[in-house]
Amino acid sequence: MKYCKTLASICILLSSGMSVSGQVSVDIDTRHGTKVERMKYGWHYEEIGMIGDGGLYAELVRNRGFEEANPPAGLSVRDGLYQDVPNPRGNNKKVYAIDPLVGWSVLPLTSADVRADLTDRNPLNASNPHSLLVRVSRPGSCRIVNSGYYGMHFRKGVPVRLSLYACAMKYRGRLEARLTDGDGKPCSAPVAFDIAGKGWTQFKADLVPESDVDAGMLSLSPTAPGTFQLDMVSMFPSDTWDNGKSVFRSDVMQNLVDYRPDFLRFPGGCLVHGVNEATMYHWKSTIGDIAARPGAWGKWLPHYRTDGLGYHEFYELCEYLGCDAMYVAPTGMVCTEWVKRDKDGTFLHDSTDVSYYIQDLLDAIEYAIGPVDSRWGAERDRNGHPAPFPLKYVEIGNEDYGPVYNRKYHEIYRAVKKAYPQLSYVTCSPIGQESDKQQYLKDFVSRDEIEIYDEHYYHDISWARNMFDKFDSYSRKGPALFVAELGINGSNPPDGLPPYPTAILCEGIFKMGMERNGDLRPLMADRPLMRNWDFIGRSDMQPLVLNSSSASVRTFNYWLCKMLRDNKIDVAYSVNNGDTAKTLFVTAGRDLRTKELVLKVVNLSPDATTFRLGTRGKRISPGHRFARTVLTAEGGRRATPLDPDAVLPVTSEGTMPASGAITVPGSSFTVYRITK
Repeated sequence: MKYCKTLASICILLSSGMSVSGQVSVDIDTRHGTKVERMKYGWHYEEIGMIGDGGLYAELVRNRGFEEANPPAGLSVRDGLYQDVPNPRGNNKKVYAIDPLVGWSVLPLTSADVRADLTDRNPLNASNPHSLLVRVSRPGSCRIVNSGYYGMHFRKGVPVRLSLYACAMKYRGRLEARLTDGDGKPCSAPVAFDIAGKGWTQFKADLVPESDVDAGMLSLSPTAPGTFQLDMVSMFPSDTWDNGKSVFRSDVMQNLVDYRPDFLRFPGGCLVHGVNEATMYHWKSTIGDIAARPGAWGKWLPHYRTDGLGYHEFYELCEYLGCDAMYVAPTGMVCTEWVKRDKDGTFLHDSTDVSYYIQDLLDAIEYAIGPVDSRWGAERDRNGHPAPFPLKYVEIGNEDYGPVYNRKYHEIYRAVKKAYPQLSYVTCSPIGQESDKQQYLKDFVSRDEIEIYDEHYYHDISWARNMFDKFDSYSRKGPALFVAELGINGSNPPDGLPPYPTAILCEGIFKMGMERNGDLRPLMADRPLMRNWDFIGRSDMQPLVLNSSSASVRTFNYWLCKMLRDNKIDVAYSVNNGDTAKTLFVTAGRDLRTKELVLKVVNLSPDATTFRLGTRGKRISPGHRFARTVLTAEGGRRATPLDPDAVLPVTSEGTMPASGAITVPGSSFTVYRITK
């Protein structure tokens, strides 16, 4: 085994080492260790599944600017199909269609006394072309309501801050705003706005809930006949993170802050490269006044994003989390699913101006860290943040690869590295390849330009079980290892293993393999970060965090990732693991800061497993104390907003047994921190 000769201190030998008692024997060699870098655990943030809108971003009103039905820019439709795209009936290519007034309705539904329709007449501004045209024939009990993202959560006595723009076309009267429960019953006193005069006027008020409501609504009631327009109807709770100063929902933020990620990768993902140039991420349209941000169509459900959590807010989020920022910049190349090929399978990418993307990236970096007397540093200052943001990493493209990318990368890297040599730059690797991706480094213009190499993997449980030693053979002279996207699905679990939590545990196995190869300077961006539980149909999906309108829940996935993140090592030891069935995976290392031996164990078997722990070198004796943290999903339990504490890690203390026997529960992840 070649890799064991060069990496003896971190290799895993899967041999049949059974002890006399018949238990599996796991031996740690502490005589020699490999000095490794602490693995950096961050997150991959991408707008999908209401991670921002309807989740972290605290906006309560859905479709606040009446732009959610806007079609994807640059795509034409004929006969129900997008035109001039490969395989128009393929995955993720269904023509986008949604109710233009999603989130909004008129109550009572049977009434004709008030009509509300989308209009593009008299727009608020060029970036926000649509508004709500309201025609009132007979005021009274009729009202316009917004139910938010599966209901609005109100807490008694905690004000919500309402802002809206109105234009009185042929209307002189008041518009009464109040909060209601899900049945439309009032739960706050009304606030009245006098709508009169020409042009658009912004109105603001605080509404104070008089009771707790999990799934309420905003109600707007006209008091006179006539016609008026509404736009940018926005409402935030007053108790957002940082004492109401931020746009982030406090309970969601608390879960994120408690995790303490090392970095945040933003804005994606496929959102970066889009499906054409028009749908790529254009950061300049996501900053400044939210009423002037157009929002955008994205490839993933729910397709439309408000960009309220835009480029500026991304950096604010990093500051609150105390982590480094990783900005992923477009290169002018689009998603390969949307690129035609020639008869040899070569991608026929459209020609794009690389100089535009170089300048756009230089501008983005200047906005993040440039001085306040620079063009974009001054813009950051005007947006309320004179100090530079914590930008450390820049990734050039997302899942871009091939000859076109290699040339573009060279030009972009050369220009941007010259201007900002203090930043670290990330390079894409080919997707859909299971072999050693380092082999493609030779195809770049210069290997010296590859600092951090991003590898993405989406596979099943069997693949992950076989990848425990994947990185043992990687060259230590190459770039730093980065896995920005890892997704192990639960399909076709072998040997009768349950899909949940086996798939998540297998992701843990993969990450443990990266940790013990820490001399590759590894980074890991965990995903999926969050989902709105109602949006995903209350399915069994387990992102790190599940949100509803009134709760934010840490899942099995969250705790496993956090246990890995909280138990880093500086020295990796070799482990002789005698489990030939590949259900028990063990790594060992030392935390030099605390002088503790850190033992990590994944047991894929649904049954409890006992193994005898032995050491070569500095022995682990019965007198050694330990702190043990165990995470298991007993009976397949899942944490959800209805059962938030269903899955929790349990920590205990003790001393090592004289027999050296250790028992770990079924379907579990266990961390031992062993001291003298």
